[in-house]
Amino acid sequence: MKTPIKAVFLMTPWDEKIPQEVFAYFPEENYSDSWKTLKTSYAHNGQTSPCAELFALECKPAAPKAYEGLLAELTYIKGFDVTVLDAKEFLHSQGKRLRELKQVVKEITADTDEENSIRNAEYRAKRQKAVA
Repeated sequence: MKTPIKAVFLMTPWDEKIPQEVFAYFPEENYSDSWKTLKTSYAHNGQTSPCAELFALECKPAAPKAYEGLLAELTYIKGFDVTVLDAKEFLHSQGKRLRELKQVVKEITADTDEENSIRNAEYRAKRQKAVA
């Protein structure tokens, strides 16, 4: 019996150093119990890996022609009964979650920037005392 799974097929963002690649994102499959924002993803040739929700939600939908080989691999080699979720609908429905995740990143980054500024100021003050 095949294992049922829901998948969204996405394209990695374009980067001049790394070619775009299609991957299956499993939004209902946590990669780890301790990291709820890491979901499971799959690329060709058995590459199961964690995928951050934020990364997936910033990707673009993959065209059916682009993912047909990956879908066949998941179905016939990995033994999944894949329910393909409409990527455009999925990404649209996750808009609020994307905004929440971006806000968390913004807050963490702001905290880190503030901490670094304080450390840099303390370091400069110590250096000035040492030089004087």
